[in-house]
Amino acid sequence: MSGKKTVNLLHLTDLHFGYENPKDNIARGRRHEALSSLIATLDGLKGTAWKPDLIAISGDLSWQGKPAGYDELEKWLNDEVFRVTGLSAKDCVICPGNHDLDRNWRAVREVTPEAADVELHPDKFAFGLLQRFE
Repeated sequence: MSGKKTVNLLHLTDLHFGYENPKDNIARGRRHEALSSLIATLDGLKGTAWKPDLIAISGDLSWQGKPAGYDELEKWLNDEVFRVTGLSAKDCVICPGNHDLDRNWRAVREVTPEAADVELHPDKFAFGLLQRFE
């Protein structure tokens, strides 16, 4: 190689924080098990060439775009992911998905193209998503 540094990217998707179906203990348990296994694997990468340099989280960070889901995500990132990787929010790139929209929000029900143009204008950044992910 010509002196270029390899950058390791940890790509996470469809985390669905805030999923609270009390009748679905199996799915919640499997999700917890998968996230715990991920953290254990990341912890084992410390000091290796495979340790992530950046984190990309694409789509469906939350289940229904509710504040509780983002609070849960923030806690998991800070307490688990950032702790074991040594990374921080500045090392993280996100892209919201369809589950990151609060479907009870007024503009989602207004399906006219004009309403969508107003609410999705870059100045508003899609239903206030920018503030959620700040």
